[in-house]
Amino acid sequence: MAPPPAVVVDESLSPSVAWSAAVNAVLEAHAWDDGFGPVFAAHNRSLFDRVPDAKLRDLLAAARKHQPRAAAALSAIASAISAHPRGNYVSAEYLAGWLWFHELAHTELASPEEAHQRSCCGVLVAPSSNASGARLTVKPNGTGPVIQAVDWYWVTSGFMTAVVPGVASVQENWRYGQVSSESVFAAAARGVTPQVLLFREAFEAAGAQAGGAKAGYESFIEAVAYTELAAPMYAIAAGPGADDGAIVTRDPAGPALPVATHGIARLADAAIGAGAGWRALVQTNYDRWEPDPPSDPRRTAAERLLRSMAPEVGSSSVGAFAAVSAYPVFNEDTAYTAIMCPNDACAEAGLPNLAAFTRQVLLPPDALPLA
Repeated sequence: MAPPPAVVVDESLSPSVAWSAAVNAVLEAHAWDDGFGPVFAAHNRSLFDRVPDAKLRDLLAAARKHQPRAAAALSAIASAISAHPRGNYVSAEYLAGWLWFHELAHTELASPEEAHQRSCCGVLVAPSSNASGARLTVKPNGTGPVIQAVDWYWVTSGFMTAVVPGVASVQENWRYGQVSSESVFAAAARGVTPQVLLFREAFEAAGAQAGGAKAGYESFIEAVAYTELAAPMYAIAAGPGADDGAIVTRDPAGPALPVATHGIARLADAAIGAGAGWRALVQTNYDRWEPDPPSDPRRTAAERLLRSMAPEVGSSSVGAFAAVSAYPVFNEDTAYTAIMCPNDACAEAGLPNLAAFTRQVLLPPDALPLA
């Protein structure tokens, strides 16, 4: 296992300076044909080749109107990739499509092959941990929170796996459900938040709340649960307190109903076993109030493994890493794993708040060069 490239994005600088550092870090580690190229090519075949150019232009125009910071970053990142000796031409319009990748992948524009059966797995244990590119530390311009993130969605200036120490750690999991492409384009035009920007905006809103860490965590959960979206998703979040953890099952308008039992599952209510004295939650890509499908028993397997551990092991980062490293949770589709800790226990133990590990990446056979 190797860590992905790491970079600090300082948004007090101009977008071209701030984001070129991330582009350079990735392209210096991975040439176009070993990184951006095959990733973009695979998703072009499964989705973007069917998105009209005019719609990509509309998405960029909508971002410039409603998410100007992200739009400036898209232009800067596209220019940096295009200008780098190991890069290739990428347009800001194309990256605007990636800003809405998750939503468009829920539409009729996505090929059937886009529906991966083992996309994501998140594990929450008390104290806290999660499982889900590049590692980014995003320093907002001004007084916003410093955000640590890891995934490949940084090319949108957003992310789906991140931590702000003292507030929360969080990751997105894919939730199945069909929406129309026209509804996504309409949502973009009226300023709905793209999923890749949801956590960033929620962190920034939580960081502005008075009342200490607990208030920030609850504010974060509230924003993640109730911000209007254009497609379904899951969010798995842990907070700085020992029992601060939640799995939010999202419909576009808000949590799946009823909220108390389905839409927001709380770690404090999730005893891992009778008399065990500790708690854990596991989320994959299916509603947790339904049984695992026989073809994908990852949640059941992870819960069974955690239940077999002693509390002092299962409720630690070691237990969480063991759960996400055992088959079938760790499987042929696993690209990377992140262990996140949003409280002071990590620092006291000399551990980072975010540790990311590249596991393995399997690309479509036709995306690989022939030996």
